[in-house]
Amino acid sequence: MSDYRINTKCVQGGYTPGNGEPRQIPIVQSTTFKYATSEDMGKLFDLEASGYFYTRLQNPTNDHVAAKICDMEGGTAAMLTSSGQAANFYAVFNIANCGDHVVASSTIYGGTYNLFHVTMRKMGIDFTFVSPDCTEEELNAAFKPNTKAVFGETIANPALTVLDIEKFAKAAHAHGVPLVIDNTFATPVNCRPFEWGCDIVTHSTTKYMDGHGAGVGGCSGSGGSFFSTSARSAARRSAISFSIWSADTLTSPGAPAGASWAGASTAACSGMFSGAGGSGADVSGAGASAGPVSNKLGWGFSSGLTFNFSSAIRYLLF
Repeated sequence: MSDYRINTKCVQGGYTPGNGEPRQIPIVQSTTFKYATSEDMGKLFDLEASGYFYTRLQNPTNDHVAAKICDMEGGTAAMLTSSGQAANFYAVFNIANCGDHVVASSTIYGGTYNLFHVTMRKMGIDFTFVSPDCTEEELNAAFKPNTKAVFGETIANPALTVLDIEKFAKAAHAHGVPLVIDNTFATPVNCRPFEWGCDIVTHSTTKYMDGHGAGVGGCSGSGGSFFSTSARSAARRSAISFSIWSADTLTSPGAPAGASWAGASTAACSGMFSGAGGSGADVSGAGASAGPVSNKLGWGFSSGLTFNFSSAIRYLLF
């Protein structure tokens, strides 16, 4: 729905019912999904067929919500998480590993600051916090050889500081790393960071997107341009993970049918994708522990199973 205004996307984005289907997005409240035979189920696990089998990995309702937010932001793919903190954690943690470094704005949500300054430092990831009003020289001086990402908030919570997204994007890209922006306070109604050079957008949907104080949630989405053009992205392969506590999904509103992507997965892939643009996209990857993997998915990403089936699912993007 790229040609529609944001007001229309708020109402119509992410879901286009067919003849005889519900006009409103149905809430699919089921942990599992039925298949006629064990062979049918096996095809899902072997990625020989697309479909749903466990809500922690994917759920039709979540697919539509993620696609709507993605459409509103103007991104290429998005996924839901159990909270905004989960979205920020996965967006950063799958880019930066133990021994890596991240540059972040100093005026960010207190919970996110503690996540970075305390929790993720215990995991071996270092952070340098810079003032959002810093000069370009001061911002560039914060980068290190092991810097993997830059993080900021469109409008800081609760300081209400407005980030110069273009300045931070320019510095990030000059150093070959993506810019991650938490767009919770602005929402895509007021600002769409992808239009200003951002590469990954996160949300705490608990705030304005929920609007009623009724549900905790989060979302993380990719703009796609950095990961398809950056020379360093081929080596780094930004990744997004599924929350282990909620029904999460990675969804594209315009996945081309029959398209082909390639990449390296660390193990046999588990989980499915869906895209409104068409199914049957082919994804191929050389699995380090499982040999070559050929996946028939609705949206084409290499993907690998991390830890075990009951924990986080890691998806390597682009």
